[in-house]
Amino acid sequence: MNNGASSAVSTSANTFPEMKLKRDKSKRLHRKSSMVMWQAFRYVSVFWLTWLFGSINRLLQLAGREVFWVMVLHAVLVPLQGGLNFLVYKYPVFYRWKETRRKEHAAKRRQRQEEMGVVCSSSRTSVAFSKRFSGMSMEKSERPSEASNISRISEEKSPET
Repeated sequence: MNNGASSAVSTSANTFPEMKLKRDKSKRLHRKSSMVMWQAFRYVSVFWLTWLFGSINRLLQLAGREVFWVMVLHAVLVPLQGGLNFLVYKYPVFYRWKETRRKEHAAKRRQRQEEMGVVCSSSRTSVAFSKRFSGMSMEKSERPSEASNISRISEEKSPET
């Protein structure tokens, strides 16, 4: 009986990493299927954008009417379908490039802030400045009062005649 209990404990201990791997794989698959779904949505949107005015134009012609701006949109958008499909095709490459660039800029910004002594609790919250910028290194008696700061700012703004 002890063998059965010990094997149950050992298998439950081994299942946690396996469950984590399955969950990670499921997240990756969901992300990929979501990307495919949005790519298909963009292709369908381009199709409808390019052929909507062509269809309206043909229906109007069947009814015996001709609307100039609908004919112009038909004549302009239908030949653009190939170019718009190309943009949709290349969008994932552009998106990856944009995300990589955004991460690089964030890393450079973080590095500059660390070099300047700026401490960030997070990129989206308030920034707390180091002693060098906040004036905390000055003794209390050396710090300018708020009233003197306000008068100095008002003097700078007022034009001298």
